[in-house]
Amino acid sequence: PKFDTPVVSISVCFLCVSLLSQFSFREILVADNLLYSLCLLLELAAMVKLRVSRPNMTRPFRIPTSTAGVVCLVACPSALCLFIMYSAGAQVWGLAVCVVLAGCGVFFINERLVPAYRAV
Repeated sequence: PKFDTPVVSISVCFLCVSLLSQFSFREILVADNLLYSLCLLLELAAMVKLRVSRPNMTRPFRIPTSTAGVVCLVACPSALCLFIMYSAGAQVWGLAVCVVLAGCGVFFINERLVPAYRAV
């Protein structure tokens, strides 16, 4: 292209928006909340795991409580995330699984097949 237009990126975005137009706004919103809940559960689990496996690791900030306190602290948001995931319908779960699998595929392609485009 004459102006270095990212044609592939625009085409992929067009394809994604075209696929999402088949769903109602409510279903897209529920799928977004479902995906965010999955990400948040991973972050909370990583926080507890790091507190257990490396309790003395230097961190930019530290929650001033014990490991049991951290587990109690993450219990409420985890329960809310699990409720959001439970209340999503089958169609929304299908959409979320497709998005997660597509993300894993893009990650695989980026890490394994296109090493020349990595930042130095």
